[in-house]
Amino acid sequence: MWGGSHRASTKKAVELFHEIFNGIKERTIGSDPLINRIVSGSAATDTMRDLEFVDVDLGRDNPHSTDLLEDSDEGHYSEGGKNLTAFNHFIDIKKGPGRFDDYDGYSYKRGSASSEEFQDASDAIEIEDVETFFGEILSRISGMKIDEGLNWWLNDEYVHASCHKWYRNCSPSLDRYSFPEDKGIYRNVKSELKARFPLADCMGESGKGIPCSVFMPVDNLAHYWYGYAIRSGSFDAFSNVLHAIQDATVPHHTAGYMGNWHTEYERDLNGAIDEILADTAFKSDVLRMVDAWNREDVSPPTKLEHEDWQRVPAKNWRIDRLVTWNALHAFKAYEDRYQRFKNGYTPDWNSIKELTAIAVAMSVLAMIKITEERGGPVFTYIANIRTKELHFPDCRQLTKMNESNKAFYPLYELAVRENPAYDGCYYCMRRKHTD
Repeated sequence: MWGGSHRASTKKAVELFHEIFNGIKERTIGSDPLINRIVSGSAATDTMRDLEFVDVDLGRDNPHSTDLLEDSDEGHYSEGGKNLTAFNHFIDIKKGPGRFDDYDGYSYKRGSASSEEFQDASDAIEIEDVETFFGEILSRISGMKIDEGLNWWLNDEYVHASCHKWYRNCSPSLDRYSFPEDKGIYRNVKSELKARFPLADCMGESGKGIPCSVFMPVDNLAHYWYGYAIRSGSFDAFSNVLHAIQDATVPHHTAGYMGNWHTEYERDLNGAIDEILADTAFKSDVLRMVDAWNREDVSPPTKLEHEDWQRVPAKNWRIDRLVTWNALHAFKAYEDRYQRFKNGYTPDWNSIKELTAIAVAMSVLAMIKITEERGGPVFTYIANIRTKELHFPDCRQLTKMNESNKAFYPLYELAVRENPAYDGCYYCMRRKHTD
């Protein structure tokens, strides 16, 4: 999804969560600071600098060295105006069971991206508003399909992982999103990363570098940040979970393609998102799904197969399974509604609305899940009734507060309406701090 779609979907999910749990109707939400923080954070996941590529020149050397004899290789976090972290936002349902995970992430040579490519790079650069991941470089690729062109462009680069020389925490996402214990094939994270991310040289030889790298799947991203949010109460971490949930409802993210009209699909969704979310029938569909999913499964899955899209998810499923369930539905649309895009692209608006409803409903379910698993109010403000300060629920100042002085409010507006003396905390809510 583009940033606008993430922000709109997250805002709708938070509003519906408040309506379900607190009886607060949408019209009273307004521009609440906590909601705005979660909404902005769900789009900001794309801007993280947590994945480094190294462009090899002449021979591998230290990309972080200032030595004049070691300045030919270049480490970078973005390409074409987009951060490389987006490579971690795919899950390759099309390829089937993964080498490293139940379903692996994006890969060109070891994933689905090198097969059934239909969209030419020349076609993509004719889009009026180019927002492709590597939009800036598509104009330099001629006579190639999009994923083929990206593979060619990056064939002398490698992912700088902790298993490689000269590493200095350059790509923290890789260690964070690696869970070798799930499959039990690799003894630890470093041995798994060594297999995932082979080194390249300046010739881009077969079997080395970016083309053969298998990136971290988006369900692993959700798994890591959800655990972090549970431990810390961080809303920035939870926003990343919502981003993963929503990306997994984009068909291309679940089939492993940068191309095949990926940009056009997300552009169309972004342009229509406000109209989709405003439909009363859409809201009814989301509430129906949340009601059906807000349950305990007596036998939650340890993995999901292709046909498990028919299962009814539950709040006690592990968060990565919920993301994968979304992806199974999106991939079904990739195959059934779009016929793998072999005949080009025409938006199927019924499918787009259905997948957007799943994205919002699963976002609401994740909010219910974390609220119950943390065992107390989560999406609320915490007021100090003695000092009259309002805090975000993950403010560090709360560790100094006596429990007897705490009061909880779902919205900023409701807190100050009850007590106009309340003021935003200087440390966590400085824009609302007036004293």
